[in-house]
Amino acid sequence: MQPDHVMFLSVLGHLDLQTHTLNRMTPQKYIWHTYCRGQLGVHGTSGLPYSLMDLLSSMHIPGTDIALMAWTAPLGEPAQQCLWKATRFAGMLSAYHVQRLLQPTGSVANTASASRTFKPGVLVNSILALLHQCLVFVASEPTSFKQTLIYPLVMAASQRHILDIASKAFICETIEQLASERNHFLYRGILRVVRDFWRSGDESLEDTAKRMDIELCLL
Repeated sequence: MQPDHVMFLSVLGHLDLQTHTLNRMTPQKYIWHTYCRGQLGVHGTSGLPYSLMDLLSSMHIPGTDIALMAWTAPLGEPAQQCLWKATRFAGMLSAYHVQRLLQPTGSVANTASASRTFKPGVLVNSILALLHQCLVFVASEPTSFKQTLIYPLVMAASQRHILDIASKAFICETIEQLASERNHFLYRGILRVVRDFWRSGDESLEDTAKRMDIELCLL
């Protein structure tokens, strides 16, 4: 396979990541998991290590939650390290959500995995602390790197029972800042769904997006 083909599939695979779409209406192709795994280095479009994207593309595979726990970030700049770790923790929240959808309600295996692996409060607090640090390191002017913050921000927002007023304000202010830089319509739509979820009695952010009939892309 020629490098230009690999690059093209990597772009499509990034757009198709199952973690980065809520209330998916378009067909799931599993492009990254099928064609793009095993590359080395950092993905140019997302700014994430290929090894981390391999795991994000594997949410439908049992054991991905454990693999994310064991994943070690490669060497990188301070801002990269903060973003990569925040994305890893966000992936762990996604893995919990996906496995709950895939396994029967009340499954013993599901319950055991959740109790052993996930402590949402710790994950959310870690994500928010890392994003605070990341924004200190990143230049104030618009950069494509900053757009990758949206996924961990939204995954933190999905755990509303854990968030205090200051955490909610940080999430909203950061999404608004990203919306002012680029992708205005998309990011303001994300913020609208997040705020509606916080006010609603919906069980999950996915349920809110479904009720609003919105496919939410976190890119």
